[in-house]
Amino acid sequence: MKKYDNLYCKMFIDINCNKEELIDKIAEITNGEKKLFRTIETSFSEIDVNENDDYYSKENDGSFLYYKFFLDIEPNLLAGDGEYISHLSNMIQYFLAQKIKVIPSCDFEDELPTKI
Repeated sequence: MKKYDNLYCKMFIDINCNKEELIDKIAEITNGEKKLFRTIETSFSEIDVNENDDYYSKENDGSFLYYKFFLDIEPNLLAGDGEYISHLSNMIQYFLAQKIKVIPSCDFEDELPTKI
């Protein structure tokens, strides 16, 4: 695996639920702990769940930039690059298996799954 200087990942998710339900789901599948209003701490990362204001835009053309939610994901300093990317892959595979659209945007997106 290649070494990356920037492991930040923005992940767009098109799911039919409210923000709190998505936070609960991500906490469950990552064995994470909910913190504050929108943050989940896991053994490999800190995940902020955000509603995408552009979702409600009249210009919404259905592309991933207009998905209902996006996640801001930063690695935990104790997790190695491989472990972090593996955990993100598992999270993406979970959503894809549920027929939920998910698109990662990061320097290492070519190492993440895009379909089941």
